[in-house]
Amino acid sequence: MELTVVERIIIANQLRILEKLYPGDYKERLTFIERGYTYNYRELSSGLNSETPLDVCNEVIDILDMYRSITISYKNLPETDISPNDILFSGFDMTSEEYHYGYATFYLNELGRYEELLQGNPRRDLNSHGPTLRRYRRMLEWWKPFLEEEQLESINYTLNEEQIKELLSLWKA
Repeated sequence: MELTVVERIIIANQLRILEKLYPGDYKERLTFIERGYTYNYRELSSGLNSETPLDVCNEVIDILDMYRSITISYKNLPETDISPNDILFSGFDMTSEEYHYGYATFYLNELGRYEELLQGNPRRDLNSHGPTLRRYRRMLEWWKPFLEEEQLESINYTLNEEQIKELLSLWKA
């Protein structure tokens, strides 16, 4: 990592403030920034994850919107032979789908959005323990054109029983 002089000045000033608030905790970092010890710069970012790409964030939101519609629609059905377990949001694989998993976990558990997807769901940690993206993408291939064709917003649309079954069949395919 390389820092410009201006970046070093800004970081040094922030570290001086933090050192005043928490004496002893930031003295080393302040020293290597002031002296330009580039080898140690990476210590500044040791707690930062790499950025989650915007297309991953959008895909997660699309999947959550789709599952919100499935969940709300299911609850509004008078009678159905669809099992409640079939409509549960499975999450993402923490290992192979780490960006999707991380963003979904943040969105549902930390921001508290899409609460209905967690109600009665034993997978509150959202770790599917196996790949799910291929299945979700198959479902989205049906979902997105359907929304456009009907000129509907996913968060306001209620699916009928046959539409729910069709979407769920794509998960199982």
